[in-house]
Amino acid sequence: MREPATGKPPWFLCMAILPPGGGGTVYAPDMRGFGESEHPEGGYTIEQFAADLDAFVNEMALDHIHLVGHSLGAAVALQFAVQYPQKVRKLLLVSPPPAEGMPCSPQEDHTMFGLTLPHFAENTHMQNFFRNSHMDRAILSHVLTQITPGMDHGSKFFAALVGDAALISRETLKGVIQSLGSWTVQDRLPALDMPVLILWGEKDTVVERAPLERMARGLPHAELIVWEGIGHAPQLEQPERFHALLMEFMADKTTVEKVQSQAQRLLQWSRKLWKRQIGNP
Repeated sequence: MREPATGKPPWFLCMAILPPGGGGTVYAPDMRGFGESEHPEGGYTIEQFAADLDAFVNEMALDHIHLVGHSLGAAVALQFAVQYPQKVRKLLLVSPPPAEGMPCSPQEDHTMFGLTLPHFAENTHMQNFFRNSHMDRAILSHVLTQITPGMDHGSKFFAALVGDAALISRETLKGVIQSLGSWTVQDRLPALDMPVLILWGEKDTVVERAPLERMARGLPHAELIVWEGIGHAPQLEQPERFHALLMEFMADKTTVEKVQSQAQRLLQWSRKLWKRQIGNP
């Protein structure tokens, strides 16, 4: 799943360096309200996004997929895994919102771009976004620069990233932010039996590390990887490194283990046969 707030470009770098004939097909669907998908008036919740993804998976006749999601897209990927665990083979979550949620509380405020949730959408600064048909490019450029310290912010790709983000509607953004303020699946993590890899950059100013550590501990087969000097978009800031990590994580170790096991059994059988021949000349 793509990070919705930046639409199509974030995965282009990764998909461009995937080797041809790699033994699989890569799908990067736009969620409702983003990119080239339809922009309905409502339905901008994580649960609905997951249901939309399931409809896509069914339409494409896919099964037992490797699922990768970034930021809000990672929340959707995790929600999908919770609702349809039998359809997910492995799960890679890049800079995900914590499974325990991001609600505001007097004890612990969670923030996005320095603004507390769920009142992010009611912030006066954000209201300027919502009053316009498209988001302000200067503000978007500033925000994206702050959260991606490892990117070349003078590149044509970054300019395209800002331009694509500016196409998001105010209804979509408000719905997504409100959904983030109430979404949580922490209590459902123990039921997920697939391997899960969580990737986080130490300079991420959107998602904190501590709740992701709790999230990893709540999953039966999860690992949290931290990259130094990286912000909220590791797949954009270090695409080659991300590609290597992705390929390693998706590798079918089960097949390798089966081959090794078969070779070991063949070796043991050969040794037994050799001993018998020696003992019975």
